[in-house]
Amino acid sequence: MQDGRHWRLGFDLGSNSLGWAALSLTEAGQPTGLIDMGVRIFPDGRDPQDQQSNAAKRRMPRGARRNRDRYLQRRAKFLRMLTDWGLMPAESEQRSELEALDPWILRARGLEEPLTLHELGRALFHLQQRRGFQSNRLTDKGDDDKGKVSKGAEQARLAMGHSGAETLGQLKGQPRLENLRSPVGQRKAMPLARVRSHGDGAKLAYDYYPLREMIADEFDLLWGAQARHHPELTDTARKALREALFFQRPLKPQPVGRCTLEPDEERAPNALPSVQRLRIYQ
Repeated sequence: MQDGRHWRLGFDLGSNSLGWAALSLTEAGQPTGLIDMGVRIFPDGRDPQDQQSNAAKRRMPRGARRNRDRYLQRRAKFLRMLTDWGLMPAESEQRSELEALDPWILRARGLEEPLTLHELGRALFHLQQRRGFQSNRLTDKGDDDKGKVSKGAEQARLAMGHSGAETLGQLKGQPRLENLRSPVGQRKAMPLARVRSHGDGAKLAYDYYPLREMIADEFDLLWGAQARHHPELTDTARKALREALFFQRPLKPQPVGRCTLEPDEERAPNALPSVQRLRIYQ
């Protein structure tokens, strides 16, 4: 009651609006008139064109920035380790000279002939830059998984089998090496060895797609082939560089909600046998 009058305030809560109205009442609580009313409209947090959440549009660029920052940190750490183990020169000028070398050719040569320590470091650094895809799924799909990445990886394995290449570096580097060894007048412009996609939507496909396990196998073969020529390549160095090269950030554990019946206890997983039994009974 205000100023001797009885009145009531009502709200209408919507997804992007807030309406309100003040009604005057009798002493019995029956509405007798409208005192005032209004509405406040605010954005609903979605793009009016595709109805996508604005938070999702912020989350995607934020994830890309994080991945980029983590890649740069991992690359800088790996470069420091290569320098500490004598596989990269400490001077930036000498490292710039190594950039002129084709890493694909070094990866192919490294399986057949000795490389210098710095050439090996250049090849390993290239592995770090393109270390392949590894799924973060806790349970991987079976062999019948025919996704775009799986098909691309299968194409890479088939190409390696047909050419007799042991590694992905040999598959892409051997043609470059043979082209380099041919007379100057017979050399051809070699295409880029980066992963390229063609098609759009459901028709998108990859000519080949490297997996993390392929790069890991190549690292072991390349290190083993060069360790026979360089006693400096100790097993301690191999383990340290391999761990840094293939480090995968673990997934954060997802928070578990509270039980509706026992608020002090966490909710039981759906896969728990007792929960499955309860669902059967229900």
